[in-house]
Parts: sequence; C-alpha cells; structure tokens
Amino acid sequence: MEQKIIAVGNGALLATTEDFVNGYQAGHLAYMQQGRHTLFTDSLLIGLIMEKLESVVYTEPYCIGYVVGWIATLAHKGLERQGGEQV
Repeated sequence: MEQKIIAVGNGALLATTEDFVNGYQAGHLAYMQQGRHTLFTDSLLIGLIMEKLESVVYTEPYCIGYVVGWIATLAHKGLERQGGEQV
C-alpha cells in the first residue's frame, strides 16, 4: 500500500497499512451513521473503545484505525441535534 496522510484534528497521521486506513474509514462512517445523533457518556465511549481493542475478528491496525477514525470524526463533526442543528 502507498502511504497515506490522514488529517486528525489539527494534526496529521501517516498511515502505512491498508488495514489501518480501512478501520479509520469504518470508524468515520460508523460515527456519521450513528454517533452524530447520540450524546455519549464516558462509560459508553470506554465500552466502544474496549470492544474494538479486544476484538479478535479484525487485525490490530484495523481496530486502532476504527477508534481513531471514530474519535476524529466526533471531534470534527460534533453532535447534531434533530433538525440538523450543531451542538
């Protein structure tokens, strides 16, 4: 895989594995589909992160990419209330 620079907040990350990039994209899409309309508690966030990190279904780079993609999208997109208003 060709290296890919991924914007994360005000920083950037050089992704060197396809699994990480795929996980990042999956985490981004998961947040866009479900997370934008949910106010997460710290307990729910811990559960989400631990579920991904303990996964034996996907590779470690995929799981870490998922978590980073999800959190980066949370930070970038924020929470959307019903009616499309940003919080």
